[in-house]
Amino acid sequence: MTRARGFGVNLEEAEVGVSAVAAPVYARGRDSRPIAAISVTGGTRRLDVDRLGARVCAAARALTRALSA
Repeated sequence: MTRARGFGVNLEEAEVGVSAVAAPVYARGRDSRPIAAISVTGGTRRLDVDRLGARVCAAARALTRALSA
């Protein structure tokens, strides 16, 4: 599911009340291996996974494009 949607989700896996959304950054586009990740961490009650997931993915894609240029 993580690969299909493009981002990973941590729902209180490390600490109760804290969740995160993360997306990979690639060196030369999606066909290369990830070299980094971008994540957003926050309180579980306030973290909108779908909204932030889309934004984190967009930021990771932009950074991938910049690194590929």
